[in-house]
Parts: sequence; C-alpha cells; structure tokens
Amino acid sequence: MKHNVMKKLLIKKGTDLFYKEGFARSSIRDIGNSAEISSATLYHYFKNKDELLYEIITLIGNHLLKVLNDTIQEFIDPEERLKQMVSRQICLLKEKKKEIKIYIEEQYQLPPRLRREAHLQQRKIYDTYLNQLKLLQKAGRLRINHLPTVNFTIFATINWVYRWFEKNGPLTIEELAEMIITILFDGIFVPQSKR
Repeated sequence: MKHNVMKKLLIKKGTDLFYKEGFARSSIRDIGNSAEISSATLYHYFKNKDELLYEIITLIGNHLLKVLNDTIQEFIDPEERLKQMVSRQICLLKEKKKEIKIYIEEQYQLPPRLRREAHLQQRKIYDTYLNQLKLLQKAGRLRINHLPTVNFTIFATINWVYRWFEKNGPLTIEELAEMIITILFDGIFVPQSKR
C-alpha cells in the first residue's frame, strides 16, 4: 500500500477510535488492529500516539481555517460574513463530527510542544473571528464593545453543539445553525416595537 494511502487510513482509524473510546483508552495496538497492520508498521507512519492525535487536530484545524477564510473572501458585508462563518463552522458537524469532538476534547492530551503548536492554530481561528468583530465595531454595528467576551461567547456556543445536536432530531444542522445565528445576533426576545 502506498505511503499516503496508509497514512490516511491510519488517520481515519485513529479518528474512529479516539472518537469512540477517547485518546487515553486507545492504544497503538488498537489502531494497528483496526487498520489490520502491526504496531511496528504503524510506527513507520507516526512515532507515537501523540503524533497521530496531533495530525488529526491539525487537519481539522486547517480545514476549519480554510472554510473560514473562503467565507471571508466570498462575502463583502462583515455582518453577513460573520454569520456565514458561524453557520459554516456549525455545519461542519455534518461531515466532521468525530474530528471536531477530538479537536475540542483531546487537545489537552498532547505533550507540551505539540499542545503549544495546536494552541497557535487555535489562536489563528480565534483571531479570524476577532478581526471580523473589529470591522463591525469600527463600523459602529456592535452593541457590546468588549470583543473578547463577544468572541468567546460565539466560540462557547459553536463548540458545544456537537455534544447535544442529534442528527435525526427535529432540526437539520442547517436549521440549527440559522437558529443559533438568530440567538447570537438578534437575541431571543421579540423587539419591544413588535409586542
């Protein structure tokens, strides 16, 4: 099997196992067995389990950054751009739920050097949103001026959706994204003028 094909297979098997069992309860042997290769062969692709976890985290982080940056290029209006960024990040759950869960729940398992690298990537994602909020603030379109609070509220909302969203529930992921955008940007109360 070609190197890249085997590496992708190991990433997929590692993702499946870390999602189901968690990083701590998954062993190199478990991943090798799942891919039908020996542990020794697996070590040709990843030095250890930490490197595999880091690869999974880096791949989903890079994918998210690409989605966000593509959205920024696509929309001119900063308010619509920010709404679309939130929507598209939430909708990633449709195809990347396992990777998102690992990204959020397992980063702390990385050794210090790899954790620092992962946090740098996380900071890029944070700054991508923060830059859009700064544009909106400069244009006088935000009611709340403490941007870290706004940014962390957006992240807190987005990052927990994977824990409670049910694929076969009453809402599609797209409907849920629209509802979350309404709550985040318009609030939950009917405007006074419409009561």
